[in-house]
Amino acid sequence: QNWDEIVNECINALKALRLDIAAFDVKVSKKGDFIIMESNSAPALGERGIQEYTKIIKEWIDLNI
Repeated sequence: QNWDEIVNECINALKALRLDIAAFDVKVSKKGDFIIMESNSAPALGERGIQEYTKIIKEWIDLNI
């Protein structure tokens, strides 16, 4: 129910850490309270991770051409 709030806080954390890409471990209570437990600047390369890395790398290349 508070997915958008969690995503926004993860984006804020990403910016505060000055990272271009990261994965966040988030713990959510039954009441909906949440806490960001940690960030991973080199998350595992599962299918979704590979897609995100590919997208970011293409964006970097396009910006530098």
